[in-house]
Amino acid sequence: MGLTVALFLSNPVSTVAQSTSPELSSDANLNPPPPVAPASIARTDQGRATVRAIKLTEPLNLDGVLDEAAYEENLPIDGFIQTIPQEGQPVSERTEAWVMYDSENLYMACRCWDS
Repeated sequence: MGLTVALFLSNPVSTVAQSTSPELSSDANLNPPPPVAPASIARTDQGRATVRAIKLTEPLNLDGVLDEAAYEENLPIDGFIQTIPQEGQPVSERTEAWVMYDSENLYMACRCWDS
């Protein structure tokens, strides 16, 4: 069984934050470079991650059904780890997420499975 959650946040901060600052990217072992589409996440061997926010080219229909092109054309963020009950271990249930934005809004959506 899958659960779909979509979160809509209005008026995001400037997309300038998407640029990579030299102090954050100087050591690729600590901070991986931004992932290249269609990837949405890049990780180091130590597990640190950089997530790519997807710029939308068409509006999302906020109906809880993740069937727009953005979900098909971009890989989800996955490989989450637990904090409770076993910190640092892989999650026990599959979870996928996307971070997207347009000129006015920031969107986060996730698909969570529960056996």
